[in-house]
Amino acid sequence: MPGVVKDSAGQPLTGVQVFADNTLYSTTNALGKTDAWGCHRITRPREVGTWRAGASVQRTSGGEAWEPWLHADNGAAFPGDQGAVRHFIWRRTGQSQ
Repeated sequence: MPGVVKDSAGQPLTGVQVFADNTLYSTTNALGKTDAWGCHRITRPREVGTWRAGASVQRTSGGEAWEPWLHADNGAAFPGDQGAVRHFIWRRTGQSQ
């Protein structure tokens, strides 16, 4: 089952960078991007330790590039030998939505 990335209105987000970082080895991570339906699946090496998932989206506003982090449905680390499914949402707040 793939994870899904959506915006705050529930619409899927395409091309979002999704990653899994190994909590034991700082240089070990796995990357992926969402498809047209906002789905992602990351194949990570079976390294020891636990992993923590995250996601960010690249946007441009007023000629400036920015890359906000998305909110995970579950921020807990997971065992490398088991894997996990994580869903993300882009919650934009403040005046410049």
